[in-house]
Amino acid sequence: MSDLALNSPIKDIPSIQICNLKLGGGPPRFSCSDVADFIDQNDEFVVFGASQGGRTLKKTLEQRDKQIVCFLDNDREKAGTIVDGRLVHHPSTFDYIDRKILIASYWTAEIATQLVRDHGQQSCRDFVPLYHYFCDVEPSASGEQAVGEPFYHYYQKHISEFSKVFELLGDERSRQILQKIVMFRCHAFEPHHLQLEDFPYQAMQFKNHLASVLCTSEKLLHRIPDAGFRYPISQALVTTPYSYLNLITPKNKEGIIDAGAFDGDTAGMFALMSPNSSVYSFEPVQRLYAKLVGLSQVLTEIKPVHAAVWDRSGQIGFQENTLTPQMSGVSDTTAACSVRATSLDDFIENDGQGKIDFVKMDIEGAELHALKGAENLIKTSKPDLAICIYHKPEHLWRIPLWLKETLPQYHIYIDHKSHGLTESVCFASVN
Repeated sequence: MSDLALNSPIKDIPSIQICNLKLGGGPPRFSCSDVADFIDQNDEFVVFGASQGGRTLKKTLEQRDKQIVCFLDNDREKAGTIVDGRLVHHPSTFDYIDRKILIASYWTAEIATQLVRDHGQQSCRDFVPLYHYFCDVEPSASGEQAVGEPFYHYYQKHISEFSKVFELLGDERSRQILQKIVMFRCHAFEPHHLQLEDFPYQAMQFKNHLASVLCTSEKLLHRIPDAGFRYPISQALVTTPYSYLNLITPKNKEGIIDAGAFDGDTAGMFALMSPNSSVYSFEPVQRLYAKLVGLSQVLTEIKPVHAAVWDRSGQIGFQENTLTPQMSGVSDTTAACSVRATSLDDFIENDGQGKIDFVKMDIEGAELHALKGAENLIKTSKPDLAICIYHKPEHLWRIPLWLKETLPQYHIYIDHKSHGLTESVCFASVN
């Protein structure tokens, strides 16, 4: 990143120790509600980040009758240019008086530290960091306990459960990743209290991946002509969100469950990593399912299934998020419609063909329900598992503990491959 190097957090701040986690800056002070209030109570904003994330945020805010007065960006080549009709300023020459700043960049932690250290700004007073998890400006969608001060208190309340997870994890790397996830969630709204090595995944890693994505996409041109499919599949192939080192991967599998297929990015990755396999891709949203059907005509390993995955079969309430469809999910309380749901045990008994040796779940908080509906599959077939645990704070400990209790032979690992709060994954394998 141009003109910005972050080697240490803000100094002279007391630290607090909890369960072997040292939180610089003491207990966190802010929550999702503070971020929501910051946005609701102001009408004009400056967006820090003049790339795709900033442009997307500008569009979203304007849909809410908010005004973006200009962009900030550390890239000096962008200074003085016009992006989406707004002037781009360099931070060194910008007048910060009475400005409210939203950070929309992969470099969120570095920028937050820059604003505090160099320009005297304060989090949730002068600026807020908007990780891509909050790209739709709905922080509360993550659950009030998921981040910041509420998560800190939640963690304290459940230290014994988290400690059990630390103890059962299969290697030191997983324990370090889980510790970093907890620290990041505590200080997500004050990232200047963390050192770069405290983050489970750094922006530079993502930037390096982006360069590889373009190369991979070019190589797949002959196989997947449609760039709308090819680019997200290439990104999945490069970042490998559902592989844990070389211990657990969806490579050379016979049958794969892709629960929460979204637009086909992971389905395509699975099909390419396991040619001649059967990739059962579950997606309840009609327009996304239609995309899967189109992709399955190109990659015939993909078998689209128009259903949600749950702990039982039948119709179930569903809340579709039209703004960010990847955040749509099963809802027993706020359902606007109903969709077909199936348990994996029922699906395999009635519709599945052949062996299932890999299961991935990213289903917006329904993972534990879906696992309970796959208990027979887990106990009898012992497939490798890649289960997302980032949607609810309780999933960080409930899912690893449930998996170990259900099948004690499982070795449990945790990884995180996102610069934001998403993509924390629990892996399990008997091998």
